[in-house]
Order: sequence, then structure tokens, then C-alpha cells
Amino acid sequence: MKKKSKKPKDKHLKAVLKSYKKRAKKGFEKYGKTLERNDLSILEWLQNNQEELMDATLYLERIKHDFKELKEAVDILEQHNLWRRGAETHPTDPKKLVIAIDKIVNILK
Repeated sequence: MKKKSKKPKDKHLKAVLKSYKKRAKKGFEKYGKTLERNDLSILEWLQNNQEELMDATLYLERIKHDFKELKEAVDILEQHNLWRRGAETHPTDPKKLVIAIDKIVNILK
């Protein structure tokens, strides 16, 4: 008797698998082909992959930049919160608070 395979319980794995299925469907709708196509040479496949990875490094650099800005803004808000709660520190410049809040909102929206 064949054993029924269990579905993964890891929510992150489930999300990735769902994204792969969605992406495969979108790719087929856009190009009318699957990855089982035979119209590209190995070098063309490698070139496509290299270009995708180059794009990925650009996305990572952008995310790193946003994360650094987010961290700086959170540091400003944390300092303000310490002052607000009575710590012996100087109040935060209101302009810096507005800039920090705007950065956080713009990055997270």
C-alpha cells in the first residue's frame, strides 16, 4: 500500500511553494512555455540566470539601504522614547522626529 505523502508544516516553505506555483503560472501565461522548452542553448540559459542573479544583487543592495535608514530612524525614535519616559537625556529635535517617522512610513508602506 502506497503511503500518502505529508504536506509540509513549515509556513515559510508553504509560502515559497505557493510563490513558485504562482510564478510558474504567470510565466506560462506570459510566454506560453514552461522550463521544459528546448529553444534555448545552455549558454542562453546561463545568460538568463546570470542576468536574474545580477538583478537580485541590485534588489538586495536596495533592501540593505532601506534597512540602514530604517534602523537609523528607529534609533531616533528609541532615544525620543527614553526621554519621554523620563531618562536623563535631551529631547529629540522635532525635525529629526518628523524625518524619522516619514522614513519609517515610506519604507514600510
